[in-house]
Amino acid sequence: MIIELLGTRLIAPFYGASLYVWASLISVTMIALAIGYFVGGYWADRAKQVGLALIIGLAALLTITIPWLIQPVLLSTDHLGLKLGTFISTLILFTPSLTMLGMVGPFAVKRITANLAGVGTSTGSIYAVSTVGSVIGTLFLGFYLFPQIGSREIIMGLAVGLFVLAFIVAIFERHLIPLIKTLSFVACFFFMGVSILLATTPLSNERVNQQDNAYQTRFERESLYGWVRVIDNPSLNLRLLTADASTIGAASISHGENVLTYQKIVEMIPDLVPNMKQALLIGQGAGHMATTLERKGIRTDTIEIDPAVAEAARD
Repeated sequence: MIIELLGTRLIAPFYGASLYVWASLISVTMIALAIGYFVGGYWADRAKQVGLALIIGLAALLTITIPWLIQPVLLSTDHLGLKLGTFISTLILFTPSLTMLGMVGPFAVKRITANLAGVGTSTGSIYAVSTVGSVIGTLFLGFYLFPQIGSREIIMGLAVGLFVLAFIVAIFERHLIPLIKTLSFVACFFFMGVSILLATTPLSNERVNQQDNAYQTRFERESLYGWVRVIDNPSLNLRLLTADASTIGAASISHGENVLTYQKIVEMIPDLVPNMKQALLIGQGAGHMATTLERKGIRTDTIEIDPAVAEAARD
């Protein structure tokens, strides 16, 4: 559930947070889990030297690769359009880790089922615990964790948590599979994940600017409502304020003048209401409309639901 919920936040900066994104995430999640349940059940009945710890460790490794794959995958699906691009992107990014997590259930049932007489109770208990864990994880993520920590950091923390769980499960499985063998594989996955984790460290603005002189990120913040960025294009004398995939403000770098034509209608308001002294704008955006009214001698207050947008507009 955490991967599914955060998937929308990771896709949104490129494809937005439309119904297409949610439909793709839900569909891919169900597809991956279905594959995981089937393959996991088949493998659990036949694997002699593969334990639950190895499955969890591999799931952790595949989870930690997600932030590293986001940029190349989203850029490579751009030509497919909104609908197909969104679906293919989510399929590539989230299917591997979700499939491995889906395999955990069948392997867990196989491990705790001593005889057929208790298979119903064992299976029911595992899925009950899994569902309760999903509820707790969803509420903890949405109400506490996400407002405090960014989505990429949560994904990485989830992967680390899965690695820790894999080591713990390996200890409990030592009577079935040699401990040293399982720990060796899990440790190998862990160090591979650490290498990927280091590679996913966001590039600094200086490094980004060196790679692409056309666009320069001046501000970036993830909020409850999306990724907010201020991006400069010196060659076009253009500064953009974006929220996910939408441009909500644009101005010249040299003079700070608004270049979004539709916002210039605000200049006509004083002519329509000559005696207006005060105004309230619901939705601040980049603040250009409020600035325009202030220049006309109208005291203007703004209301903005996203603190990151307000901060970007002010700074």
